[in-house]
Amino acid sequence: MSFWKQWVDRPQNLWLRRALFQVHLWTGIAIGIYIAVISVTGSAIGVLSFAYLIADTATNLIWGYVSDHSGFRSTFLAALILWIAATLLLMGAHSLALMFLAFFGLGAGNSAYMMSAQNIVFEFGHRDDMAMRLALSNTAESAMAALGPLAGGFIAAALGYPAVFIAAIACEAIALVLLLTLVKEPRKRRPRS
Repeated sequence: MSFWKQWVDRPQNLWLRRALFQVHLWTGIAIGIYIAVISVTGSAIGVLSFAYLIADTATNLIWGYVSDHSGFRSTFLAALILWIAATLLLMGAHSLALMFLAFFGLGAGNSAYMMSAQNIVFEFGHRDDMAMRLALSNTAESAMAALGPLAGGFIAAALGYPAVFIAAIACEAIALVLLLTLVKEPRKRRPRS
């Protein structure tokens, strides 16, 4: 099957990748803007960075186990759910403890994303066009990486910082709905070898 025919027959692969990267981007933008707005101290930034990084590191084994037993789609779902919950928590956090928990959730979500984002592309389609699928996926991701911060800046300038959080949650929710409705677990579509 040609790349073009596969893209036409299974567009959810490209949409999934774009949607997920938007979630990743908006979450990162929201975190940065939130830190700037609340004017946290250097020690608080250290504690929050620790929360994010320890979650990112510690949950890798969990996501590996989940992905091995349930597929990368389930790990993708976990990333989106964690990002939505953590972003909502961050919006209302008024203590360092709640912010620590929110950043832990964002880090765990990032770990799930990193575990599943590229690996799920491997599970779609045939081995013959895997490189092209990865190239297309990475191109879409890079384009969003360039445009996302600009969009976040315009939204913050025009509507204020809370709108950036709302936009992040909206993108995460859209990605979650797309993943749930359009993407079936690839391992269940073909026999495992």
